[in-house]
Amino acid sequence: MKSNAEHSADLTIVGAGAAGIEAAKIAQENGARVILLEGNDRPHGRINTDSHFVEHGAEFLHGVQSKTWEHVKEYGLTTISDGDVKNSYVYMEGKVQKNNQCEILIAKIREKAREHLSTKGETSADRIIKQVLHNLDIPEELKSTIRGAIESEYGARLRNLGLPGLQEPSSFEEENFRLEEGYSALLQRMSEGLDIRLHQNVQRIDWGNDVELTTGTGETFRSKGVISTIPAGILKQQPDLFMKPLPPEKIEAFGRIGVGEVWKIIATFRKRIWKEDMAVLRTPLLTQVWWPAHWGRSKPAPILTALIGANGVKKFGQSEDEASRIAFEELKLMFGASKVENALENIDVIPWTLDPHIRTGYSYLPPHANGIRKTLAEPVDGKLFFAGEATDPEAGTVHGAFNSGERAALEFLRSS
Repeated sequence: MKSNAEHSADLTIVGAGAAGIEAAKIAQENGARVILLEGNDRPHGRINTDSHFVEHGAEFLHGVQSKTWEHVKEYGLTTISDGDVKNSYVYMEGKVQKNNQCEILIAKIREKAREHLSTKGETSADRIIKQVLHNLDIPEELKSTIRGAIESEYGARLRNLGLPGLQEPSSFEEENFRLEEGYSALLQRMSEGLDIRLHQNVQRIDWGNDVELTTGTGETFRSKGVISTIPAGILKQQPDLFMKPLPPEKIEAFGRIGVGEVWKIIATFRKRIWKEDMAVLRTPLLTQVWWPAHWGRSKPAPILTALIGANGVKKFGQSEDEASRIAFEELKLMFGASKVENALENIDVIPWTLDPHIRTGYSYLPPHANGIRKTLAEPVDGKLFFAGEATDPEAGTVHGAFNSGERAALEFLRSS
């Protein structure tokens, strides 16, 4: 990374996450001079692998055909397959037990949503989920577990999630993989040779013949075009970032896109207290889903990761201490108080919605919002280009961010 005083480029990219790095890589390979401005003290956005190869942000490669695989092969990285449904557990009837009904019934819910969309049109995911679950003779605990699983997957309260949103990519219907070297290793390789300026929080973007960006340090950067990868959660809170009015339809799209409330909790133990074949544990509790962070590794450390969305996050009251307390109590409830108290070493809380540089887990589509991702992606005046997972049909995924970065870079190159 460079720290020189140059402030001019062909292209300025706001945000050095997956979308920004992908865009910079493509633009630079095609001869453009590129500067990436990152407000945080580290690059890579919502990708952050710690020293124990635990993912604090994005974790999975979804499916086997995504753009992420191109980069995995390019840099010779190694993937680890996640467990399948036979490795699924639930907490029900006071015990942790092997049960794959959640995956089966969520697939049924998604199929019912597809049918409703094609025959009756749009409604909320909540309505379809209630219809499916109402007719099933299953314990109420399992129904709550299914609802919690969907909330954690999309980061949305179910009444706020539309049927097209329920059809967007998820871990429910595709094989998932992790990177043995960690996701950060991939982004570090991709970042080599890029000019990334940290601590550069963009506060205004103006454009005429050129684009001018002013950052919180008082510095001004000029370029022929700009790609904004600013997360939807930030844009909702900074409507005055752009010094000229954006098209009304784009302003409306930014207002309507759902901002997913997602936190992660990492529980580190001195020894494993769960079944060795447990790949995922779904619960009716506030900590909606857990999984072993090192599943599939030859020497796995005893670490559990929880993914909590929407109502679960709301109950934390924006308090990391409260989230840690609840996680501790719920782990004791599921695995036994004495086992947890004797084995638990530490609980870390990763509150993505509280991070001032992120403010969201990932985006989702509310009811009657189909098509707004395309509107979010549309360039403005041949100067402003937009990327990030919220602008791509494969939203909520790293490969969706990569796709959007490639698209925006090519749009810039064609316009310049």
